[in-house]
Amino acid sequence: MKQIFLLSLLYLLSFLNLPLACAQDETALDFERFLEMVKVSHPISRQADIMLEQGDANFRQARGGFDPKLMSTYDYKQYDGKEYYRINNNELKWPTSIAGIALKAGYENNEGTFLNPENNVPGNGLAYAGIAVPLGAGMFSTKGGRRCGRQRFFSSPQTWSAHS
Repeated sequence: MKQIFLLSLLYLLSFLNLPLACAQDETALDFERFLEMVKVSHPISRQADIMLEQGDANFRQARGGFDPKLMSTYDYKQYDGKEYYRINNNELKWPTSIAGIALKAGYENNEGTFLNPENNVPGNGLAYAGIAVPLGAGMFSTKGGRRCGRQRFFSSPQTWSAHS
């Protein structure tokens, strides 16, 4: 008799506990949410994100090798109150990604008593424009182009279309 009473009590208790067992526990994670949390907070996942960001930054830096450069040089010599020479050269150089070719434009103004004859220019200066073509070195690939290609490999694919 005791066994029947215990079995019936367990049977009734199982019905009382049924709604609790069937209710969705809000603290439980489903598999997709778990994977999302792992992707966001796992150290290896974070390291991969950092490496992609670093690759993007290196790619932008490599692209900077094709930015135009504005240069100016000024050299002079003065001794015992005499001006021996004054050499002034201003130049804009724009490297291209095509076989190391660079576009150049500038203005040169040199004067002086003891100026080297190879630096002689007309009295009002000399303006020039041209194309610098390296013969041999960089003819098939340039340092900047190789660097861009290498950094593009390590950057995320989303930035490729923006920089190409």
